[in-house]
Amino acid sequence: MGGGAGTSRGGSRDLAGNLGRLATEFPATSGGYFGVPGSGGSSRVRTIESPDPAATAGRFFSLAGKGGAMTTHKNGAVTVSSFGGRLRVVFRPRSSSDGSPVAWIYSQNLPGKCPAFQKIHFTRRNP
Repeated sequence: MGGGAGTSRGGSRDLAGNLGRLATEFPATSGGYFGVPGSGGSSRVRTIESPDPAATAGRFFSLAGKGGAMTTHKNGAVTVSSFGGRLRVVFRPRSSSDGSPVAWIYSQNLPGKCPAFQKIHFTRRNP
């Protein structure tokens, strides 16, 4: 997850393919949402539980952001993979709301069943 600017060659095709491949490892709903609804009640804010939230979030971002133009912001606290237009995947190792790793997917206007926006918190699975 290094810095750097540029544009993605495949754009929406790359992100759509990434989300399809991501769903094989991280099950998605029929509407394209990953994880389960969070406690806040919004269907766009989701939670994925795992024994190692940091590693799981890193893997999720690595798969979702593959092929995008990577940039880092806020002294490395935010990494963005851009696919052109407003299509992007954002990763923060620590959410400002609850401290969990978090990923945002901005996928407006992608073909197929894909929500325009979703935010996924990665939390520790309770035994």
